[in-house]
Amino acid sequence: MNFLNVYKKWLESDLVDEIMKEELKEIKDNNLEIEDRFYKNLSFGTAGLRGKMGAGTNRMNCLVVAKTTQAYANYLKKTFACDIRVAIAYDSRNHSKEFAFYAAKILSANGISVYIFDSLRPTPELSYAVRKLLANGGINITASHNPKEYNGYKVYNENGGQIIEAEAEAIMEEIDKLEFSDIIFDEKNELIHIIDKELDSQFIDEVSNVLFDSNEDRQVKIVYNPLFGAGADIIPRTLKENGFDNLFIDEKMSIPNGDFPGLELPNPEFLEVYKSSVELAFKNKADVVIATDPDSDRIGVMAYSPFSKSYELLTGNEVGALIIDYILHRLHKNGAIPDNAYIVNTIVTNNLGECIASNYGVKTFKTLTGFKYIADFIQRNHDENNKFLFGYEDTCGYLAHTEIRDKDAVQIALLVVEMADYYKKRGRTLINVMREIYTKYGFVFDKTISYKFDGILGKQTIDKIMDFFRNTKPDVISGYKIVKLMDLDVSLSYDMVDGNVEKIELPKSNVMKFIFEDDSWVAVRPSGTEPKLKIYFSIVGENEKSVVEKYNSIYEGVSNLIRLEK
Repeated sequence: MNFLNVYKKWLESDLVDEIMKEELKEIKDNNLEIEDRFYKNLSFGTAGLRGKMGAGTNRMNCLVVAKTTQAYANYLKKTFACDIRVAIAYDSRNHSKEFAFYAAKILSANGISVYIFDSLRPTPELSYAVRKLLANGGINITASHNPKEYNGYKVYNENGGQIIEAEAEAIMEEIDKLEFSDIIFDEKNELIHIIDKELDSQFIDEVSNVLFDSNEDRQVKIVYNPLFGAGADIIPRTLKENGFDNLFIDEKMSIPNGDFPGLELPNPEFLEVYKSSVELAFKNKADVVIATDPDSDRIGVMAYSPFSKSYELLTGNEVGALIIDYILHRLHKNGAIPDNAYIVNTIVTNNLGECIASNYGVKTFKTLTGFKYIADFIQRNHDENNKFLFGYEDTCGYLAHTEIRDKDAVQIALLVVEMADYYKKRGRTLINVMREIYTKYGFVFDKTISYKFDGILGKQTIDKIMDFFRNTKPDVISGYKIVKLMDLDVSLSYDMVDGNVEKIELPKSNVMKFIFEDDSWVAVRPSGTEPKLKIYFSIVGENEKSVVEKYNSIYEGVSNLIRLEK
């Protein structure tokens, strides 16, 4: 793609509005900026298309939405020999509703029936809608927890999960074929149907099945922060309908707002988003604080600690471990753990949940990073002989119910507060239980570091760093011996002790994982949603002090290697 020619096409096209043309004229003397905006089509990453909003093929705007939707329509017509249905949802981000209805009009013009929500909804409800409405696919306009400058376009398959590589590649092939003149667009909108509140009730009834107890005698006190997003109405409603009435809403962040005022990132993984919620929690003596990202598929959890007399933020891995332990404890107590039960997590999720599951005789399976792989695993493996119990990622994404096929903060909000209520009645907090888990299974310290590299030069830097790790295959970092190296790009695992090489039965992905003698590990991968290189550390040991010291040493070693290659 010659970026200057494409830039010129946009300036000359009648489909590009004057606002975008003025934006493009302002950069007419900046070839580097023009190249960054036009050197490629915005492509599918870990979670769909995602990019900064603005003019250009490598940005999120109405024309990119139009072209992607036309390509998706072409793909659906080639795939399904029937009347095609697509469900569409959107979150609280700027232009999300505009992009969603733009996509709906194009699908309608292509003879595809569209079912679009009347207002913003959580991502998991879109997944549910695809399955409930027997749709052939779905679209969700969201950029999850990215900064306010971003928006995105997630595509779902007929199973309610996000599309995986083969489907994404087929749609990208259609995108690459298209010219502006190929986009079918009219204003009749005859095939657009509005999804109303009735589906909300059905969705709430469905996710409420994750609970173990009836809605009587709920004692737990909860603070909820929707981070200006799509959970603002449905999560409080879901909690209250299940008897969790001691609920306090962080009103400062309860009204949907795509500017996310006061937040650098609307991400429940980060402590800074909880400041006002913690104040509310102290005021009301709450037991837990929960926060959900703008599209309400991720959930973060803070719990009161009787040791520090403060609220402590649990990591995504810790919440996953707590839920696994809780589910299996309750099922075991009732003699109800299914034969061939399993959990699923990713190659960058720590091993604590696997240890807990193994203690109960439950298998753990690993997928690549991205919840679409967990959904795909469930689709391919869940039957009467294999019972899915739980799936999760380190980045606060969880699923405990197969009628939804994406991470779901709504059902997990229910599970977390029920879990906190269960332990409160037995004189324990989530922090108490987490410490008990560490005592029983060993301490794990997790940390994810992101290095941001913008633009084409940034991508080149990330590629250079990944090539360095791939080509040098280091066998020691900071004096700690690496015993196994996994290169997902070639689907091979290298035994650094005896030299054996084994095949990895996972799809190819640009990930390197270095495993040390004590099962601590480091993984390196480019982000699939942002211009970042992500380094994952999972360090095991006897106590917090020893693992933090080891982490600091390994982190310094990895940082030095990256600095050498930048």
